[in-house]
Amino acid sequence: MRVIKYPVNTGKQKVIEGDIHKRGFHMPRKHERDRAVGMVQADMRHIDVANNVGVSKLTITGSMSRLRQTGFSNDRRRSGRPRETTLRQDRRIRFTHLRNRFLPATITARQSPGRLIQGYQPKQRHQPPESVNQLRAALVEEWNNIQQAFIQRLLGSMRRRLTAFIDARGGHTRY
Repeated sequence: MRVIKYPVNTGKQKVIEGDIHKRGFHMPRKHERDRAVGMVQADMRHIDVANNVGVSKLTITGSMSRLRQTGFSNDRRRSGRPRETTLRQDRRIRFTHLRNRFLPATITARQSPGRLIQGYQPKQRHQPPESVNQLRAALVEEWNNIQQAFIQRLLGSMRRRLTAFIDARGGHTRY
């Protein structure tokens, strides 16, 4: 987006080219970032580069500081988790919520076709034991899951733990 200022510096600006809504604050793609880095290295001001690329000045400043720190202008690492909705579903959800701003997210999730929007299932909780026999079986199972090396390491450290406890006269120890 190019901006022409009035001859007298009144603070007013006139937009002559481009659409104000296209100016996003997203991180530009690799080729745009490399182009922006080249412009900054060619002694262009950050605000001019930002206007040329179509992002905010802070985006350019952040890209340059990351370039100075890491030596690369690559994207930051992401989790790699696949998206749960397609771009078409995202547009539909956005349009639905713009049409009815007070629509709860639960209704949107119910109306959404295909996969779950939230994308994860809650962890299954273990049921508490209902009888003494179930409690006994659960304790035996967990006891058998304890590794022998852990038990030996714990027993080996008991002398040191007790000595520290006696030296602290029953007070606070680091164990």
